[in-house]
Amino acid sequence: MITVGIVDNDRFALPMLAGTVGRVLPGARVAWTVESGAQALQRYLYDVRDRPDLLMLDMPLTDIPGPEICRRVRAASADIVVLGITSYSLDHYCQLAIDAGAQGLIAKSVTPKELAEAMRNVLVRPFPGFPTTEQAHGR
Repeated sequence: MITVGIVDNDRFALPMLAGTVGRVLPGARVAWTVESGAQALQRYLYDVRDRPDLLMLDMPLTDIPGPEICRRVRAASADIVVLGITSYSLDHYCQLAIDAGAQGLIAKSVTPKELAEAMRNVLVRPFPGFPTTEQAHGR
């Protein structure tokens, strides 16, 4: 079973993303959802009981930006795949996500089918141009 952690400061998008994961990705379970970068770091770094396999991470968070969260998570571990998500331009966040150690980046405007496909694919291999978890952790 694939477990997913979701970080998004949009109170409307967060439950929709969580519900979509459960519907479109058979065998997946949302381990937790949080609305801030600080909560995400707390959950991932210190609550080791329920570490997800995949972290869906909103890039433009208000307290700690998504790329910084990714950087901290990646410094701590190579055991999690990070998929950045954003409602802003992918061009704006692509290099930031790569440099932070994410394995992919998608737009929030994707269809549920495209979201499921992106999640399945990123768990197998990084998106083109993105590092593996091991490469990113070893930086």
